[in-house]
Amino acid sequence: KGDITHHRGDSHSLKLPSTSSTPLSMDRFNSIMNILQIMHGEERFSNVYSAQYKALDWISNLDLAQIPINDVERITQRYILALVYFSTNQGLGWDSKLDFLDPSHECSWNGRGKEDARLGPFHGVYECDSNDQVKKLYLGNNNLKGNIPDEIGDLSLLDTLILSENRLTGYIPESLGNITGLSWLDLGWNDLSGSIPTALWNLSLSVLELHNNILTGSIPNKIGSLNTSLVDLYLDNNRLTGTLPDILQTFYTLEYFTVQENFFEGNISFICQNEYTDMKVFRADCRYAIQCDC
Repeated sequence: KGDITHHRGDSHSLKLPSTSSTPLSMDRFNSIMNILQIMHGEERFSNVYSAQYKALDWISNLDLAQIPINDVERITQRYILALVYFSTNQGLGWDSKLDFLDPSHECSWNGRGKEDARLGPFHGVYECDSNDQVKKLYLGNNNLKGNIPDEIGDLSLLDTLILSENRLTGYIPESLGNITGLSWLDLGWNDLSGSIPTALWNLSLSVLELHNNILTGSIPNKIGSLNTSLVDLYLDNNRLTGTLPDILQTFYTLEYFTVQENFFEGNISFICQNEYTDMKVFRADCRYAIQCDC
């Protein structure tokens, strides 16, 4: 089968895969691309080798579910979950595929009924709401390799995102700050780099786990916006610098706080003051540039 070149407008030429080269499939491809471009921009689909293009081609031409074009919410959600799959080495290294890209509803992409004994039952898409919108996505400890796509921030009703204990690289998407109901974010034990997105401090997180990465930068005073919600904060084993902001002493809900194995400096004795009535675990490097009079 030969390749078919699809021309959209005068500025771009997109080469469709040869797997489904019929006028009907091309119309569906164009329609879905137009839906997604409104949210994500046209440039994301200009590279036929990109994860975005592969996810678009899959949901347009290869997905046996063939979601109706007018179901925009469902197409968008299914596309983003497929994009997570294609962004992490196309699922080739996943320890368990968890039914991703299965014709079933994406709320069933969790492998239940045939669980990997090592992973347990709470993997994949393990909770949707009454409107079939994804609430909890757990892909931890599943050997994911690649980047976290920016589009994941459009899973707007997520309250739990766990991608820990994988081999993820690149930056933490700023778009995660768009998920206003996100309360549990666990990206620990990866190889993520760059600074912690400032948008995360605008959320009402109760658990934030970013430990064991190669994150850089400092912790801004803006973290104070989490002082009534944050219970667990794990930042240890990174390359973070600067001083810990004094505003942390107002975090009366904080119970677990780890910052060891970084490059912080200054006096952090305020962590031990009485405001921390619920503090159960605090770990820091009380040596070198850190002073702890606790």
